Amino acid sequence: MQLCTAVVSGLDHFAVGMPDVFPTEGSAVDTNSYTVCGTVNVNATKGLVVDVDCPSSIQQFRYVVIQSLDTVAEQLCIAEVAVYCASQYAITFVLV
Repeated sequence: MQLCTAVVSGLDHFAVGMPDVFPTEGSAVDTNSYTVCGTVNVNATKGLVVDVDCPSSIQQFRYVVIQSLDTVAEQLCIAEVAVYCASQYAITFVLV
């Protein structure tokens, strides 16, 4: 694992999804290979808290994928991910 030191400027578009199969480490994850909870368009800044509410139609899943949809050569650095489930899933993540 590499220490993440990059500021996230330029990474402003994310997909949040829920696959049942663990993605292969080191390979690009295709957004067509998992159920997308939602997409996020933000002005990414260090410490930004991002909340995504999933549609109530999404059922159980095993993993959470947070993926940049931008094509810049930057690292996506996340400090914390929280998944909540009441009547529907809510996913919160913090950018480093």
